[in-house]
Amino acid sequence: MTSIFSLQQNGLRMALAALLTACTLPVQAAERVKIILDTDVVLDSGDPAAIAFLHGLADRGEAEILAMTVVSSHPYGAGCADAINRYYGRPEIPLGQLKNKEILNKSGYAEQIAKKYPNRYPDGPTHVPDAVAIFREAIAKQPDGSVVVVAIGPLSNLENFLKSTPDQYSPLNGRDLIAKRVKLLSQMAAAFGPVPKENVVPGKFKEFNVVKDPGAAIYVAENWPTPIVFSGYEVGADIWTGGGITAGPVRDAIGYNGERTRPTWDQTSILYGVRGAGDYWDVKTNGFVEFHPDATNLWKSTPDKGHSYLIQKMDPGKLGKLISGIEAAAGANKPGEGAPAAALPKTNTEVPAVLHETDLFRPYADPDDHWDLACVYALSCQKRLDLKSVLIDSPPLPPKADGKANPDIGAVAQMNGITGQAVPIAIGSSRICQPGETLALADSGGVASILDHLKNAPNGLYINIVGSARDVAAAIRQNPDLFKAKCRGIYLNSGWGARKSTPEDKLEYNVALDPRSYADIFHAPCPVYWLPCFGPEGYSTFYKFKQGEILPFLPHSVSRFFAFALAKDASSDWLSNLKEDRHPEVLAAENEKMRNMWCTAGFLHLAGLGVDASGAIKPLAELGGDSVFEFEPMRVTCDDKGRTEWVPDPKSTDRFIFHVRDQAHYTSAMVTAMKTLLQTMP
Repeated sequence: MTSIFSLQQNGLRMALAALLTACTLPVQAAERVKIILDTDVVLDSGDPAAIAFLHGLADRGEAEILAMTVVSSHPYGAGCADAINRYYGRPEIPLGQLKNKEILNKSGYAEQIAKKYPNRYPDGPTHVPDAVAIFREAIAKQPDGSVVVVAIGPLSNLENFLKSTPDQYSPLNGRDLIAKRVKLLSQMAAAFGPVPKENVVPGKFKEFNVVKDPGAAIYVAENWPTPIVFSGYEVGADIWTGGGITAGPVRDAIGYNGERTRPTWDQTSILYGVRGAGDYWDVKTNGFVEFHPDATNLWKSTPDKGHSYLIQKMDPGKLGKLISGIEAAAGANKPGEGAPAAALPKTNTEVPAVLHETDLFRPYADPDDHWDLACVYALSCQKRLDLKSVLIDSPPLPPKADGKANPDIGAVAQMNGITGQAVPIAIGSSRICQPGETLALADSGGVASILDHLKNAPNGLYINIVGSARDVAAAIRQNPDLFKAKCRGIYLNSGWGARKSTPEDKLEYNVALDPRSYADIFHAPCPVYWLPCFGPEGYSTFYKFKQGEILPFLPHSVSRFFAFALAKDASSDWLSNLKEDRHPEVLAAENEKMRNMWCTAGFLHLAGLGVDASGAIKPLAELGGDSVFEFEPMRVTCDDKGRTEWVPDPKSTDRFIFHVRDQAHYTSAMVTAMKTLLQTMP
């Protein structure tokens, strides 16, 4: 097994051995849970929101929606459900409706939704298939024991499924077909715990889904052949969601019902069906639910009939934020709605090899470096860059971050896991190297890594600097001829872009870490692309955005990467944090915060890409003068105190300065481009 890291410091090798070995393989995505949803999507807005939630889980690669059945006789129930499915980009989902009972035939939104949004059944139920046929056809095609049925309405359809007879889809009757193909029924029904503010008393409370068809509830509980997990009324009563859905048929349904947010019963059964109990609930097992003709229910401990019910574990507010975030992000990548492309445009240039130098720490001083790392990995994953190594600065002393900062090797391991790459890492020098000085072994890893990668790059190597220039400058001093022969260019993200900086100007943060090394980069015997962090007249890479514009729309593993970083989680539990939502409350809070960014344009330019005013990423050769940014040729000097002076020089072929060509659209374009870029990740 090949280690994922190639640490140059001998002192770190043994301490990190377990981590390095564990990082070799990518995180394997769990198989999508096969879901059939039975919903009464006509009465309250909880069911439309629950459908959005299920689409959000499907968007994240966690669920496959096999079919949907509507447990209502409302003439526009199926049209409403189909309109929602189409809005979220899945018009192909088979859809059926209850045919043999009059139940739930009134709605405050179903007809309006069916007539406003495209769907297969805008004129009513005449051509809507029977729910039984849709259910039998869907599960008959699946492997044994692979389907999870989620029921969030009365149990009328489920009773019909159980009583169904052999047909063209299967020679088995309903009960036997369910026993063969279904592994679990996750049902929102009944009540098992008190809700004092609503006078809910177990054994006396009549839960709505049971009230509407008590006979069906009794029949299903007594005859369903697989395990059943009930989410009782008390589980969702204090979980409030819905406010994050801002447009589309679900938002309309919420508005038609005069609601903004509401309790969240149905989503709990969907969440359990897809993810299981997780950190959300405890599960009461070993017993059964007894339903009564008056719609009350009791839990009995004997005999054990394979029934269970959920008991709240996670704080309801925290769980509500998690569910709301998934609902709000649903449909972000749906076809035909302006969703980003699945892949970045190809360029006609070679894929450049790059070494990425960063001040990536845990806890972070500024999490823009985690955003930068994700962007570089996205470009590498799309084969627009060949990421050869990540070099992390040694943290400054005292650290700018709260507490004791360390190089965040876990973040690199997470990115390797997400993308299936094996990018090595080195740690930079802890001290400034003076001219002619030989670094101690413990401080030589960064320089050695740079020189090794230059020597072994057949077509040369680019270097990104988004932190201190210390190790790159030391490597240049040690072997300038190698840089002249092999370094294709240095992208220097530091400094102040004024034509002439003065002693009164405060040094930009990265420059202040090591002004002499910053100055030495401008004397490097290779091309230098200077990207000032701040400056007048468009000579600044700085932009900022509200993190909620991007975080909710990212692939699940990537959003978990950011949650782990933004939570300042000090544990070494980096791998399991990619598999579970450990910090949903952090993402919910961070969505409201602004994030400062600088380096994105340089990464794209290195990959031969630019960004137009709409935020579309395109090859530079295709954009011509329509990219919102450019690099202008110039001449520059810099003294040992980090003070620069530059002038335009059209004849320069090895010194360039970043410039925002379209200042009116730069920020919005870069935010859109970064969102597109990160959405291409697995």
